[in-house]
Amino acid sequence: QFPVRARLAKLLAVGACDTAQGIERLGHVVAVAAALSLQEPFMHMQVIEEGRGSSAVQKADNADSDEEEDRAAAKAAAEEASRQDEEKRLLRERALRVLSKWKDRDSDVLSLLVAAGAYAHTIAFDGQRAADQFCRDHFLHGKTMREQVQLRHQLAAAAAAMRAGAEELEDATAYDVDSDHEEDEAENIGESGDLDEDELAVATAVVDDKARMRTVMARLRGPLAPLKPADRVFMRQLVASGQLDQVARKMTRDEARNLSEDYGFRLKKRWPYIACSQTVEVPLFLHPHSNVSTKNPGELPEYVAYGHVDAVERRKFKPRDKTAKEPNAPKDDYDDVEAADKSSDEEAESDEEVETEIIHYMKQVTAVHPSWLHELSQGTTQSALSAVLEQPAPTYDAKRDVLLAQVHPMFGPKRWKLPAQWLPYPADDEECVRSRARWFGRALLEGKVIPGFAAIKEWYASPAAYMTRKPHEPRVDALVRALCQGPTVVSKKTKRRRAHGPVASRAKLFEAWDRSPSYLLPELEQWLQKPFRTELRVKWRQLKED
Repeated sequence: QFPVRARLAKLLAVGACDTAQGIERLGHVVAVAAALSLQEPFMHMQVIEEGRGSSAVQKADNADSDEEEDRAAAKAAAEEASRQDEEKRLLRERALRVLSKWKDRDSDVLSLLVAAGAYAHTIAFDGQRAADQFCRDHFLHGKTMREQVQLRHQLAAAAAAMRAGAEELEDATAYDVDSDHEEDEAENIGESGDLDEDELAVATAVVDDKARMRTVMARLRGPLAPLKPADRVFMRQLVASGQLDQVARKMTRDEARNLSEDYGFRLKKRWPYIACSQTVEVPLFLHPHSNVSTKNPGELPEYVAYGHVDAVERRKFKPRDKTAKEPNAPKDDYDDVEAADKSSDEEAESDEEVETEIIHYMKQVTAVHPSWLHELSQGTTQSALSAVLEQPAPTYDAKRDVLLAQVHPMFGPKRWKLPAQWLPYPADDEECVRSRARWFGRALLEGKVIPGFAAIKEWYASPAAYMTRKPHEPRVDALVRALCQGPTVVSKKTKRRRAHGPVASRAKLFEAWDRSPSYLLPELEQWLQKPFRTELRVKWRQLKED
């Protein structure tokens, strides 16, 4: 449906179907997809280059011609070269100032979005001619920006249709209505005696959907809304979600030092990254023109997502080892004559060896927070969790009604260990389910799940901490088993008794009590001193209500 690469089509589909996000953010997604489908609009190589002194100046200073005309010509050439160098320097300084407007420190993709927004605003309010002048003044490729707008209009139509379908009411039925007859149908609604009330409602809903789609499409094609800090974070997360297989990690100092010896690069110039993919074995680098790049390795992001990798071949000169002796070879007179005819420049060049090195630069880079990697890759083979950490201990979050534990998310095929996070207690296997039940039972006895239990802690025969410290106690085992199995329910059809399922939240607990009001009562009685067991039965309903 979208005339772009599959990766960008997924980006558009996610943005269009996420109705929780406004039309403004969908407009940002459409603009980014259009920009990433074309070449980069910034004139890096054309205008940003180092100004060097002209060789004509040196030639003029060293001229030994006695003729006045030759000296005048050499001086004029030197002055012209100096003037061009000065213009080149001023142009470079101006280009750096202008291009810094588009720079986003955390993402090259957001820089494309900022430029696209400024260009769209100029077209909407000043016209195409002013937009072309805008590109010339701000060192943007005018042809690329015009192609972005054309592609953005195409993508806006498809995205608007998908958003309209996502927002369609549950009781509405989708019908294909010919756009040429929409106005006639709208006028005839209610006039035809052949339509009943249900058909009128359906026809009206169809016309409303078409009108909503046209409104959304017009807004997507118009000027882009300014980026707020929350919008920037959302776009970075969305871009990262589409590039989870193209994530790179900054190497540690030991890894980089060992790798620099193998590949022969200098760490002072560039710092290497390692790709999460098993198929990419070479070190990756941030391009010097990337917004994320910096000379200080400590300021580089730990994780980045990239669009693609460019392999750049560079020539590297190093002094020739003059002490090394070449193997003896037969000489003839022709070799002696040829060696004598070499110029001094050629002899100087022979003192240097030329080597070629291939540097793999990441392009369209976006800095990624480590916590996003697990959040965006949940439910995929890219994500896994370590064992629950003993310290800090798991805790129950009453507001979210979830038992939290500190674990290390593991990301990618290489299972990178991410910083520890508070996540819902994992229940991947039977042992994890039992461990979760112990911690949830402790929170229940401490009154963190049901506040009423806090008032009867003095009745306990053993501290609630025994739930996690002494797992083999009979009363502990009984409560853990009850929480793992849930209430026993009798099927109406088969008349068989079956377990309802694990209970590890307040909502699940109340659901279990709706099915079996005495659920957990026998197990909790074992935790009380004998004089208070009868009183627990009396206050059981009140405890649950509290």
